[in-house]
Amino acid sequence: MKYLSILAKAFFSWLLVVVIVSLAITIIPGDFASYYFSEIVKGESLGRISSLYSKDEDFYTTFFDALYTLVTLDFGSSWIYKEKVLNVILDRLIYSAIIGLPALLVQLALAFYLALHFHDSKFLVNFLILMYVIPAFALAYFLVAFFSSYLNVLPASHTSYPGSWSVGTLLIHSVMPIFVLVFSGIAYPFEVCSETAKKFKESEFFALARLRGLDEKEIYRRYMSKHMLLPLVHMFALFFPAFVSGVLVIEIVFAWPGFGRLTYEAVLARDIPLILGITEVSATLVIVFTALADVVHLVLDPRLEEI
Repeated sequence: MKYLSILAKAFFSWLLVVVIVSLAITIIPGDFASYYFSEIVKGESLGRISSLYSKDEDFYTTFFDALYTLVTLDFGSSWIYKEKVLNVILDRLIYSAIIGLPALLVQLALAFYLALHFHDSKFLVNFLILMYVIPAFALAYFLVAFFSSYLNVLPASHTSYPGSWSVGTLLIHSVMPIFVLVFSGIAYPFEVCSETAKKFKESEFFALARLRGLDEKEIYRRYMSKHMLLPLVHMFALFFPAFVSGVLVIEIVFAWPGFGRLTYEAVLARDIPLILGITEVSATLVIVFTALADVVHLVLDPRLEEI
């Protein structure tokens, strides 16, 4: 029954996204096409383009058009890239995943290790909180200034675009973005794992295990680590869309051609088909992986099905 509830919640969330997108298209005043092409196209040609991208349909027509678009993944062609929106998005998603997925895995693994062995360290807690409160762009600029400008050991930005990259180029350009992604957000998973570890140490099970003569480190390795893995798996599924779909500020600072930077470029260029495609793909990723997180949590802890 819980699985059906998760599926229903995901489906209605997805429908809500379509409703919001349809309302935005219907309510926002003005003619997108005329606004974008007015400086480069005149006369009858502009009129034909405006009629092609007309917003005169009512809400219901717009809703079913948006629903069809999302189901078929046919978002049309980008005005600035002159190719299919889906192809543009997939190219940039690959680039974001190159730094996002390793950063997420390293962040969660490091948070797990630190919480398992140093959950009582006040110095570590204060250090991670400091890393959290420092804006990600400030940390990124510091790394660029120190490692690129001062030491000249890492490239600051300008990696190649899809289709022209090499493994070595990607690796050397991804070091600083991954570092910023890992340490700017590691405080939260560390805090969750630390709280889990502290509660476990206060439990009767831990006291009984100590009375049986088990070493504290052995208890941590065999039992407490399993309790800490559950929230980490849940966080992986929840954080995955954000890390893979790109972190806008990081990608702009490091000129990384990922999904976040694509969003920035699409908004600046007023590329409406691309903006709508980005919005719907991002929302779908969040909905799918949120549902997946709930399912994984339910599989790992079947007791939740009884609640």
